[in-house]
Amino acid sequence: MVINMSNTNKNSYDIYDKIKDKIIHLEYKPGDHLKESKLAKEFGTSRTPIREAFARLESEGLVELIPNRGAFIIKTSFNKLLDLYEVRAHLLELVAKLAVERLSDNDIENIKKLVTKIENETDNSKISQLDLEFHLIINSAIANEELTNILENLRIKYFSLWHYQLDETYYQELKDEYEKIVKALEDRDEEKCIELFRLHAKRIMLNLMNQFDSKLNH
Repeated sequence: MVINMSNTNKNSYDIYDKIKDKIIHLEYKPGDHLKESKLAKEFGTSRTPIREAFARLESEGLVELIPNRGAFIIKTSFNKLLDLYEVRAHLLELVAKLAVERLSDNDIENIKKLVTKIENETDNSKISQLDLEFHLIINSAIANEELTNILENLRIKYFSLWHYQLDETYYQELKDEYEKIVKALEDRDEEKCIELFRLHAKRIMLNLMNQFDSKLNH
């Protein structure tokens, strides 16, 4: 019997993406036990792709594999979350510097259009998605693959907790924040852009400090 390895690997990656998406969007919650048999039935596959997906998720810090017990979604501690944001805050300063240097006028116009969408949006969940798109556009435009990969790995680790930031003030202030960032990019004002990105990261941390405990425990 000949096994098509490309199809086997593709199935494993597909399952990995589906499980990760459910973790990120809290369909599977921190502390949940991910059972191989249940997931194999849910996704209509054998257990092998499930195990391979678990291994990848463990390497990304989303899942813990406990011998004789199975796979459990990581419960992120508040201190761990702060560690992640401290790293991200410093990296965003570098992103700001490179953005001022490397973004084309066309890149900035695309960002302005996105900010207009954010300003006109009233659904916080959609604003959250546009917020992510804002960062992805800038990360792509600065054309530093290594930095982009590091930021993506950080995003994977904290993104499932992003959905706890449902404070109305946060989203309202976000609109003003991004208007100022666009202005700094247009002016090619590196110092101002770095300051605004630093404040953006700091405000996210403060928002989490106010909401993490109560939201996570409910």
